[in-house]
Amino acid sequence: MWAGIDELLIGARSQDVEELTKFNEGPLPADWGGELETSGIAVTRDILREAAREACKVYSDRAGATY
Repeated sequence: MWAGIDELLIGARSQDVEELTKFNEGPLPADWGGELETSGIAVTRDILREAAREACKVYSDRAGATY
């Protein structure tokens, strides 16, 4: 909201990222996507999800940094 974006495009889901990497996104509100959409930010999920999962796996396999 604060960045002024009007659309969020998402490949992997948070559970994919946490399953395939050491990254823990932490708790998210139950309807975070709905909250963003209420604020005028369109949310599109699962764009090329399997490819996004593979990218997470490759990143983790190559010991990519976890922040």
